[in-house]
Amino acid sequence: MWITNKPTLISMKEKYEQIRQILAHNIKTRREILGLSQEKLAEAADLSVQTINTIEGCRMWVSDKTVTRLAKALQIEVFQLFVPYRAEKREINMSPVHVLLELRQKMMSDVDKISEYIDSRFNEAIKNQSQRQSAEETAVQKTFSPLPSSKKRQHR
Repeated sequence: MWITNKPTLISMKEKYEQIRQILAHNIKTRREILGLSQEKLAEAADLSVQTINTIEGCRMWVSDKTVTRLAKALQIEVFQLFVPYRAEKREINMSPVHVLLELRQKMMSDVDKISEYIDSRFNEAIKNQSQRQSAEETAVQKTFSPLPSSKKRQHR
């Protein structure tokens, strides 16, 4: 997730929940597009209606076998169940090639944002380092500068 150009760190627990929500949303959306009830999807995927209801309600994580069965019953590729689509139902109907192309575009945009962020932080660090170095050099020069002639005579 991106806020302005700064990446936000989310915990593994939050990411896990986010993935589960995406999966649940995509299963339900695709099921509705195909005009399937939970009962019909359960039958096609050889799962119980309770399992479909629990998955769509984000109350259960699923095994790789179950995800594969669901994807087959929903007539899409497994990865498409994990792609975060916008609200438009047509997107989940896109071919895998179109989905991958769109993901690539989003990824490249994110890479550009990350690169800009890293560049700005790097330039800021260099600027701060230069300022610190300059301040240290000034302090050293003051410490080791020759004494004025009046002070030299006093120390003799």
